[in-house]
Amino acid sequence: MLSPLLIGLLIFLGSALLFLTVTTVYQGWAIYQRIFERLSVSAILSSDCYDGEHVVKLNGPDDIEPGTIVELSRFYNDMELPIALVEIIERNTLGEYQARLIWFSPGHLNDLKTGKYSCSDINATCSICWKTIEKSKAAIWG
Repeated sequence: MLSPLLIGLLIFLGSALLFLTVTTVYQGWAIYQRIFERLSVSAILSSDCYDGEHVVKLNGPDDIEPGTIVELSRFYNDMELPIALVEIIERNTLGEYQARLIWFSPGHLNDLKTGKYSCSDINATCSICWKTIEKSKAAIWG
């Protein structure tokens, strides 16, 4: 026969172990799901609200800070090419990021305006290549 104190202690330890197991599995699942969350471009709108000609709307993970620079690219002639740089300004009430356009390759911007590709064809990443920075610098400052 077990004493009531020992039964209570076993119930407490079992409950604590169950709680720790469930929270560990939940946190692991949340981390696993975040691996597959990617930034995606939902729209490029004509607007001068951020001192530019366009505003880029992005969807993605919740942990992107304002001020983050994002590189946009697309596949063209079987190669992925950088086409733009944007700066995340804020998150709107719908959970979308609103970004200021820093640089957009004129040829690719024209292709977007003429409908040769859509926003869903654009890839977005927080990893910026040095070559993209040099291209944008040359276009902005001559």
